[in-house]
Amino acid sequence: KEQIDAFKKEFPDSISLDPNSVKLIWPLESSDSSQYAYDAVSVYMDHDPRPGKLQDYNCGQQTYEIPGKGYNHQGTDIFLWPFAWDMMDREIIQVVSAADGYIIDVIDGNFDRNCTIGSPAVANTVVVIHKDGSFAIYAHLKKGSVTKKTYGDPIKQGETIGLVGSSGQSTGPHLHFELYDSKEKLTDPFGGECSDISWWEKQRPYHNTQ
Repeated sequence: KEQIDAFKKEFPDSISLDPNSVKLIWPLESSDSSQYAYDAVSVYMDHDPRPGKLQDYNCGQQTYEIPGKGYNHQGTDIFLWPFAWDMMDREIIQVVSAADGYIIDVIDGNFDRNCTIGSPAVANTVVVIHKDGSFAIYAHLKKGSVTKKTYGDPIKQGETIGLVGSSGQSTGPHLHFELYDSKEKLTDPFGGECSDISWWEKQRPYHNTQ
């Protein structure tokens, strides 16, 4: 958050749109045209902070918390399927910027084949601030795939920022997509009965795997 505040002060003209006005595209793309289906949402953001209580944007329970840690899932986890590790090794699923913006932070070089969330491992991550002041975190990227752009560099909607990996506290290849609004408040990009308006250009249907 400190980097976000510093960027806004250093580059005030970069925030040129009305607050919370951007629309997001889906942050994954495949470079293999034969791979017609390659991802799905495993868990959504948890809207219920009470211990033992779960609530996703659609008032379902396709989310999670970590008991005793005070952690409610803060983003959207998009996993690869049906052969996640193979797809990761083939490097065919790109993580792309959901909106125009600027690079705020880049982390790379961490081990990317983790299979547990109980470790202190650090995720390879990119943070992008959008032109409306909102920002997004893209985490668990593949080692060595992360964009070479650095703090303050512009990035276009749809531009590749890395590949899907399993770095950090991850149970398999997936993207953790975490969104904050222009007031730096954690926000669910999905709009529904138990959430606010949708941030997506085209919101995908709710998928309950439980």
